[in-house]
Amino acid sequence: MVKYWVFAVSEENWFVIKEKYVYGVPESSKAVELVKPGDVAVFYVKKKGSKKLGGKFVGAFSVISNWIPANLGKPIPEEDAKLIIYSLK
Repeated sequence: MVKYWVFAVSEENWFVIKEKYVYGVPESSKAVELVKPGDVAVFYVKKKGSKKLGGKFVGAFSVISNWIPANLGKPIPEEDAKLIIYSLK
């Protein structure tokens, strides 16, 4: 059964999510345990600090892999980044 998860993000982070198809949370976040492949991540841009998109739902992505641990400051390789989330359009 598909579950839908809402994530509140900054406008700056939304542009990264949209461009790179990647989203991260702290390792201690419950999302790491709860969000699974096949679920849908819905993104809402927070009003604080936003110039244009604040207070709006801006996108929904289908989760296509389990969470991948961060590379501790190293960029995620392009082939791995595309495995994390994928646009539903």
